[in-house]
Amino acid sequence: MCIRDSQRRVREFLRLRDDLQLEVQDIRDRQRAASEQYEPTDLALRTAGSSHQHPIEELEDRRLNQRAKMVEYKEMAMGKGSSAPVRKELETLQSALQQSRRVIASRGGNSSSMQLIGN
Repeated sequence: MCIRDSQRRVREFLRLRDDLQLEVQDIRDRQRAASEQYEPTDLALRTAGSSHQHPIEELEDRRLNQRAKMVEYKEMAMGKGSSAPVRKELETLQSALQQSRRVIASRGGNSSSMQLIGN
């Protein structure tokens, strides 16, 4: 009976994994299409000399800021006694955010050179 339960669970997990892979692929496809649709707008804004933030950069900033907040909440929940690993994690996230901004700035915010999140 245990083997059948295990096999059933494995089949459920495999089915779940396949469903999630399809969802992730769908999200990547929609992100790629949205990025391609944004290119003319990005080009027009840059040509006009308008200062703007590329949506991928904005998404990356939001994602890293959200992770940093979660680390801060984790630090508060753990108390001040054991904050060294959490501080290191927070510093790593802040460093990643700054590095991401530098890379995007060095590319000039060109949407054709922006890497889609998750790829």
